[in-house]
Amino acid sequence: MPYWSSADLIPSQGDFTTPGTSADVKLVLELDIASTSIPLNRHEVAWLLKMVETTNANPRRENHDCTATVSVNGLVYNATNLDYNFDGTNETIVVASGSTLVTQNPDGNKIISVSADYNGRTPLGTASVSAIVALPTIPRNRAYVGVDDEWVEAETYVGVNGVWVPALISVGVDGQWKQVGA
Repeated sequence: MPYWSSADLIPSQGDFTTPGTSADVKLVLELDIASTSIPLNRHEVAWLLKMVETTNANPRRENHDCTATVSVNGLVYNATNLDYNFDGTNETIVVASGSTLVTQNPDGNKIISVSADYNGRTPLGTASVSAIVALPTIPRNRAYVGVDDEWVEAETYVGVNGVWVPALISVGVDGQWKQVGA
């Protein structure tokens, strides 16, 4: 199950433009969180672009002249010389996949824009999807402290000029300072 899928959007998102069999194929963009680095405050966002046949429409184009574009957080990926052949029933064709590193905001939150399009020429036509996606929050300014013989996660703050502000903790390890809880 992906973290986010365009299939969950408004039903018309991802519809191909040519009437007839094209309405039976959808363009779907899926995102997943492949990895998370708390110290670096970033996610690796994996993406998958696919075409899903919803009924047995059997469209095909094997001229190697179709194109696709995917954009994740402003990074654009292009694919050319594509084709498709929906010979079976309710098939799924993977168009492209990849991943990109997304650094979160200092508070650990991040909202990204994603989009994809596919030009299937005749008989499908074109389809596109786009959305704004909130990525999972990465915890910031947190550390584990011992309380009643248990380790408990807690936010760290320090007093500066009479105001409590979020703080990062550094510890000395092998002669180097390393941040913890960041």
